[in-house]
Amino acid sequence: MAIAQYVSLPIDLGIGGVVERVSDTVRYIRQGAIDAARIAARFQSFQYALGEVRNAGTMFINSYNFDRDRLENVRGRPVVILQGFLARADYYTQLYIHFHAKGIPIKFPKNLVRNTISWTESDRLVSDTIKRIEDETGYVPDIICHSRGCLDGLRVVPYHREIQKIITIAPPFRGISHHFLVAYMKVWYKRPGMALDPAILTDEDILAKIVNIFSEADNIVTPDEARL
Repeated sequence: MAIAQYVSLPIDLGIGGVVERVSDTVRYIRQGAIDAARIAARFQSFQYALGEVRNAGTMFINSYNFDRDRLENVRGRPVVILQGFLARADYYTQLYIHFHAKGIPIKFPKNLVRNTISWTESDRLVSDTIKRIEDETGYVPDIICHSRGCLDGLRVVPYHREIQKIITIAPPFRGISHHFLVAYMKVWYKRPGMALDPAILTDEDILAKIVNIFSEADNIVTPDEARL
């Protein structure tokens, strides 16, 4: 007769913690899915969605056919660009071309490939990029950031008070888009860090440096979610 043997696992293996972690992950996935569905519901029709695709195509046209290193090799006061969630640096080629024509060098934190890294890792990369620019050029850079990149940029400003201007474009400060990013981070990272310290948005010195841009037609990050 076969004998079934059961092993009692000791408490210090943290089985309770594993169960709790799995439960939290399921809850974050569920919330993320709900938030994603709510964002999708903002698109009023299939025709509207196609229009948004065409607009994105115009924005990102020729995004894969340029020499980024050549455009970065410009002297002057640099601009750091922080892209949105899932976006690659080369999606912003039109900004490269515009600033290159003005003689302004553009810098992307190299490892923010699609900007899906944790808040903590992003803080390190962005802060290191700012310091490297200052050490190598003697200039304090301005920051231009889009969507999730706005959170990444604002988080490091308290540690770089020398920054004089930060332009935020469609920043998900609150609401569904913000909650979706938080849920994503909690699913994929054990210690993701904080999306944004609320105290930053009440710091008068920092607020004076922000130029905030958002659109009434934006159905992903709405004006109510983007306002300071």
